[in-house]
Amino acid sequence: MVLILFLLFLAVPASGQTPDSLVATPQIVDITRVAVRGVVLDAANEQPLIGARVAIPELKIGDVTNAKGEFEITNATRGIFTLRTTMGG
Repeated sequence: MVLILFLLFLAVPASGQTPDSLVATPQIVDITRVAVRGVVLDAANEQPLIGARVAIPELKIGDVTNAKGEFEITNATRGIFTLRTTMGG
């Protein structure tokens, strides 16, 4: 089975705040943390894969796709890492 990943790398604080909200509220924020979001699709029919495991092995963090094939890995550090997707069955 071949998987297709659509990824969106966002340089937002792990707390989920947007840069606009940070301007209005002075606080110390760790901008070295990022969120990795994306969609996992079946390459054969481009349908979302539900329950696929998406992980960054080097950081030992990951997520499982929802009913739309979407995932979000939060609290990742900036850098170049492997993104591994697995599907049971």
